[in-house]
Parts: sequence; structure tokens; C-alpha cells
Amino acid sequence: MELYYHGKHLATNSFEHGNKALKKERSNNFEIGITHHGTRLHYKISAYHNRFANYIHNENLHRSGNLFIRRYNQAAARFSGLEGEIGFHITPKHEFTLFGDYVKGRLKKLPAITGEKIYSQREDCTDEDGDPTYCVLGTDTLPRHAARVPPARLGFRLESALGKHWTANLEYTRVFAQRRTSQGMFSKTYPKVDMDDEDISDEEKARSGRLYAVPAPEDSTRGYHLVNAGIRYKNRIGKADYTLSLDGNNLLNQKIYIHNSYLPYVPQMGRNFIFGVNVKF
Repeated sequence: MELYYHGKHLATNSFEHGNKALKKERSNNFEIGITHHGTRLHYKISAYHNRFANYIHNENLHRSGNLFIRRYNQAAARFSGLEGEIGFHITPKHEFTLFGDYVKGRLKKLPAITGEKIYSQREDCTDEDGDPTYCVLGTDTLPRHAARVPPARLGFRLESALGKHWTANLEYTRVFAQRRTSQGMFSKTYPKVDMDDEDISDEEKARSGRLYAVPAPEDSTRGYHLVNAGIRYKNRIGKADYTLSLDGNNLLNQKIYIHNSYLPYVPQMGRNFIFGVNVKF
């Protein structure tokens, strides 16, 4: 797909181009972790760092509203992250678990993307009329974040056994905002102007016919609070085991947008309840 795709991709609402020049991905991956299983306490925590020499990614070439033109490309990349969970048995029938994860991804060895001009905080310069103005110190350089990197999460889970047949669970997750977004670029050409026209500014003449970069940015997503709860009843009839379950999802009815989706502007399901029957025989 990465090599030869060419056409409409309805699932991602984009027109995608493959890249026959892609090489095989190569990476060095480092991970360190610690795990403990005890009578009342258990935990597993790990940190990792992945160094790609030629990370294959689907970059934005052009954007019109929520319709994209994308092309597969590759670049050096670095991904670093933490993840883990800590569980504690409050009593033999009640367990509390704290969990979370965080990842950061950047593309390397690519041309810099310049942003807005950076001005001094004092009027240390003068304009064409000799009036005081703010000096231009330089131009902001935007970091090359990898696309569709999931935001940080932190939450807890409570699982309880309520008698012989009943179990219940409650889970809360805080998903943070993701503002480290990728900046895809495509090139356009400034219109050519008449160099002898005195009404045209020197700046317009200087950029006449030159290429300039236009961003095709990835959307940022805001954070949300996710609360899920459920209750289950397990029993046996003859040789068949059965489970009745009732789950309530997104109980706070939050507006949820998934950042690592190709459709981050599509809201996820609001408050909903699912009743299930499972039989094993």
C-alpha cells in the first residue's frame, strides 16, 4: 500500500499517493522496565526510545476543509514514551489500579518550517517614516512533530467482587489535549509581476515567481474525561457457563475526538449502555 496506493481512500477521507522510492524501515529500539507481582501490590512500568533511520509516514500534501491529499514518505524519527500501571488489593475482593502512558514523536533531518516573525518587546527600531517600531529578531521555527501521536493518558480502575456471582468495575481516564501536531507542507508559486510597475512594492517584486510553502496542518484535539462502569453476573446451568453484563460508557457524555484517528474531527459515541449475554458450552 505504501508503495503503490494511488486514489481515493474513503476510510481516511483523502486522496493518497504511494511512493515507489521508499526503502525498508530500520530502527534501533531501547526499552527498560520493571515488573513486580506481590500478594497485595503489583506493578509494571517501562520507558522506551525508538530511533528510526527511515520512518514511513503518511504526510499531508494539501488540505481543503477536512479533505486531504496525502503521500507516503519517510524520514529519520525519534519516539520516546512512558507507560505503566500500579495495582493494589485494598481487600481480597477489591482492587484499585492506577495507569497511564505518554509518548512523544518527532521527525528529524527535514527542512525547517518557519512560522511567525519574532519581534522584540521594546520599540528599538524605526520604520520607513522614522517612527519607533519593534525590531524583528528572527523567525520562529516549528518543530516537526510526527502525525497522529496519541495524547497522554492518566486514570484509575476499581474492580470489585460482590459475592459469589457478581462483579463490578469503575474506570476513569483523563485524556489530555494534544497540541503537538504535524505540519505537512506543499509548495505554491507567487504570481509573476511587472518589474517596471512603480505601484508594485519591492517585496512583491522580490518574491515574483518564487516558490513558497503552504502548511497543511494536522488538527489538535482537546482533552476529555472518560468514565465507564459495568456490572456482571456469572453462573452455570448444567454444562454451560453464562455471563450477563451491563456496561455504561462515557457516562459524563463528553465530546470525545480521537487524535490518532485519520478522522479526528468525527465525534465518538456519547453516553451509551450495552447489555450483553455470553454463553460458553
